[in-house]
Amino acid sequence: MTQILNLLNLAPEIQDYILSMPPVNGKPPISERSLRPITQIESQKEQVKMFARLVSESM
Repeated sequence: MTQILNLLNLAPEIQDYILSMPPVNGKPPISERSLRPITQIESQKEQVKMFARLVSESM
């Protein structure tokens, strides 16, 4: 439960991006587990940078 609630700590831009992504084979394209380190970063600017790296690696 805590891990899911931590997703609320993500920058609004990241949340919007994730919510707009279509599922891939019925699964989310980015896992909650891969987002955990980003939720621990306080700076939203740094979160966005790290998320951009994550997205580019996953595609």
